[in-house]
Amino acid sequence: MEPILNFLQDDIQHNDERLNAYREFLNDNPLKSIQKKMVRGRPYFYICFRVKDKIHQQYIGSQRRILKNKEIEKLKKYNEKVKDIKKKLADLKDKNKKNKKVIQFVE
Repeated sequence: MEPILNFLQDDIQHNDERLNAYREFLNDNPLKSIQKKMVRGRPYFYICFRVKDKIHQQYIGSQRRILKNKEIEKLKKYNEKVKDIKKKLADLKDKNKKNKKVIQFVE
């Protein structure tokens, strides 16, 4: 039984390291969205994202510039990556929880 316990404890430790790395990534890379604001009848576009409790806006330009630079596609790829990391984070938490239950059962 001891090899199984050692394996599970090593797996939990490895998962904790990955969890911390994913959390750091998510803290540094929040989900973003494009918002349109009308100023004096002209549209202006901003990338909006949340850092802790504050919402930040970053000006990205006019509609022509957004389409020319393919900002929307870049943002979609970025958000997919962030969502994928969030899913991996949830899966690792679940795996650790199950491993801890098995350890308690075996001991």
